[in-house]
Amino acid sequence: MKRNIKMKYLKCLTILLVSLSSIAQAEVYEVSCSVDSKMKRINKFDLVGELHIDVESKFSGFFSGVVRRQGENSREESIYFEASGQIKVIPAGEIAKNQIVYLSSVPKDSNITRLTMASGHPNQFSSALTLGDGFTYKSKCVLE
Repeated sequence: MKRNIKMKYLKCLTILLVSLSSIAQAEVYEVSCSVDSKMKRINKFDLVGELHIDVESKFSGFFSGVVRRQGENSREESIYFEASGQIKVIPAGEIAKNQIVYLSSVPKDSNITRLTMASGHPNQFSSALTLGDGFTYKSKCVLE
């Protein structure tokens, strides 16, 4: 009986250690996305959040921000969501002078149907956020 309890204890301890090691291997980054407020002819978003990137090129994160449709008198809509997905690193020199980190996701339980971020991309509208109403918003995102 004691041996059976010890085996169960060892199994639980092993599972716990494996779980903790995978958490410890995740890298944490701050992400911020913004567009110059003078840009009036584009649907845009501003966003901040925290990304956890694991060794298998997957990420998860929490984000908050605002979206604004194009036009002078457009109003802001607040957004808050959780997302997870794939990450791809494009080495410096392939597309741009600097390395580009590309993230793609379909956020969980939110009005957002698609999120793509391209940190390090030279285009100022390289990141996109699509809402359930079909409108796509653009921004420039940076990972730090």
